Amino acid sequence: MKKFLIILGVALLAASCIGPQGPQGIPGRDGDSAPTFILHYTVYGGDWRKQYDDNGNFLFWYNDIPIPELSRNIFENGYFLAYVRSGDVQELIQTIIYNETDGQLWEGKYACEFYVGGATVMYQENDFANENYDPGTVEFRIVLVGER
Repeated sequence: MKKFLIILGVALLAASCIGPQGPQGIPGRDGDSAPTFILHYTVYGGDWRKQYDDNGNFLFWYNDIPIPELSRNIFENGYFLAYVRSGDVQELIQTIIYNETDGQLWEGKYACEFYVGGATVMYQENDFANENYDPGTVEFRIVLVGER
């Protein structure tokens, strides 16, 4: 009985796919590909700037990256991603890095804010105690994909 039901089910599925072709749909755009940009940026130690709050407390390090490829159209209709690169490894930002220095555990965080024409990359440690040294040289990979 079980075999009969399986065969009947397969037969009904196969028969339901047969029939006259439906009406032609409205014409669409050609299948051109979406504009895609893969960009590499290096922020060198010394190029990072400090951000403070209104009370003068250190918050994080940042650097503005000009990205002329990030048009209004991509910003509003596409998508964009930022990665931190280290050799053969890249991690999608927002990335949290766990580390240990002098027996003390800490974490560092990368973030990225995009705007038309550029992005701001930021680095912050959980203890806010890295004001006296910048993050050093950091490689970023930014991917932009626009509307088709």
